[in-house]
Amino acid sequence: MFRSVVDFENIAQVEFAKITIVVRNKYAPKFMQLREFGVPDDTLRNVGVTTRGRMTDEGYYLESMTLARAFFEYVRAELRKHQEIEIFDIRIDVATSTQPGVESKRRKDSEEVRMVLKRALDKINKSTQRATRRANTKRSNLPIIPPNRVL
Repeated sequence: MFRSVVDFENIAQVEFAKITIVVRNKYAPKFMQLREFGVPDDTLRNVGVTTRGRMTDEGYYLESMTLARAFFEYVRAELRKHQEIEIFDIRIDVATSTQPGVESKRRKDSEEVRMVLKRALDKINKSTQRATRRANTKRSNLPIIPPNRVL
């Protein structure tokens, strides 16, 4: 767990983790692309990520490093599905903030990320169970050959 409100001298200060993706300007969502005159498409941009693995201006604030690592692996797997996007770096940034409401946002975002990770794990478990059932039914349809018997 990161330090909370009561752990700092300044009681408004909160520590959190955030996942950041570094992509070229042309791979960022249209509303985030730099369109000023003279900005090349190869300019690198830091963008946040939503719980669905999509890029956004502001990311999610996470309350522990273990949760951030688990979410990092989930986001990396989701971004691998989009092979047309060239990603330079994915990292976990740890920061502190004194903005009001960050503590409650950190708690709410962390709970939402936990639910997303739980759903992803449930989906994997269901597909594994389905595959095991399918394999067991295929085995039961095979003829039973007693040992020491040659066909």
